[in-house]
Amino acid sequence: MGAQPYRRKTDNALATLLCLCLVLVFVFCSLLKTASLISAVDPMLSDSMRRSFEIHSSGVSVGMTLSILFGLLVMLFLTSYDMAMAAPTPRFEVALEGRHASP
Repeated sequence: MGAQPYRRKTDNALATLLCLCLVLVFVFCSLLKTASLISAVDPMLSDSMRRSFEIHSSGVSVGMTLSILFGLLVMLFLTSYDMAMAAPTPRFEVALEGRHASP
């Protein structure tokens, strides 16, 4: 059980998922920076070290893009869900002016 600072469950879920997406973006940015640092010292690495430190930047970029898109899609879905639930439901009332049920 985590902290639930908001009243509605959808707000808590949205906050949790967007925090997860931010953590994933941070991890992917760290991997991209590590890949650029590894490429700077690439001539000094042996073949076995080069294979063990190899990071494909294209895969990391795709993962970062997917995590951002996932966060946006979840945000749009939960926002539209909240708006649909908050919309007033039509109520049909029958006005019986001057009419009473006869016994």
